[in-house]
Amino acid sequence: MAGLTFRDPQKSVKNADTTARLHPGETLVIGGLIRSEDIERITRIPILSELPLVGNLFILRSRTHKETELIVFLTPHVIEY
Repeated sequence: MAGLTFRDPQKSVKNADTTARLHPGETLVIGGLIRSEDIERITRIPILSELPLVGNLFILRSRTHKETELIVFLTPHVIEY
């Protein structure tokens, strides 16, 4: 499979510290961790993409913008024994 590149999985750790008082069943929302990523991908047809004057006709360029937001919802429930 020419042109394929495999990468190791990416690991990301985010931390949030907060103190809150909630009644059982109330929901606390912790959020706003945003990741923004711009990806540019270039695909070429070998040999044809290297020809002078017409080589650009055999190159495909694509751009992608990706945003990720992490929101954590916590709902405590009191369990009595």
